[in-house]
Amino acid sequence: SPIPAMSMVSYAAGARYLSLIGGNCLSFYDWYCDLPPSSPQTWGEQTDVPESADWYNS
Repeated sequence: SPIPAMSMVSYAAGARYLSLIGGNCLSFYDWYCDLPPSSPQTWGEQTDVPESADWYNS
């Protein structure tokens, strides 16, 4: 698929390639680049991936 890490095989291939060229996967957000601008600086932490049980915890 064109989206990196859409499947486990795609993620594994991308992570392997990244490690071969000397990079490293730090987090989900580094892969997708979907944090809003200055979010870690403003809130002091990165957001968590939503879970299916979040409706219950809210």
